[in-house]
Amino acid sequence: MSDYLIKMLTNKIVASLPKEKREIYAYVINMEDEFAEEADSAEEFMVRLKSESPHKHAAKHFGMTFFELLQTINHIDREIAGQLETRIQLVSWKDYTEVARAKMGIPLHQKVFLLSL
Repeated sequence: MSDYLIKMLTNKIVASLPKEKREIYAYVINMEDEFAEEADSAEEFMVRLKSESPHKHAAKHFGMTFFELLQTINHIDREIAGQLETRIQLVSWKDYTEVARAKMGIPLHQKVFLLSL
């Protein structure tokens, strides 16, 4: 399964979460992504996580203890992973080459697939 498709499915799952969970998850993930983009290496990323403690900032922002935030994020991660596994199993690719060729004049060397989510 492509990274793009997994990202798309994950985004759909996150969007379907209750507002509070969605906001907490997005806040933490956005901070982590920002750190990852700015870091030149995995080691630098980890050093920044430890020194700047974005998770402590997130906990304060949401009126939680650091431990409560970590528990909440872990719970959300498990929920997303479970739903993602189910959705991945339900994904199906259907060969629509002949239909597309007949209706849209697709060249012989190309294939067309319908992705059913």
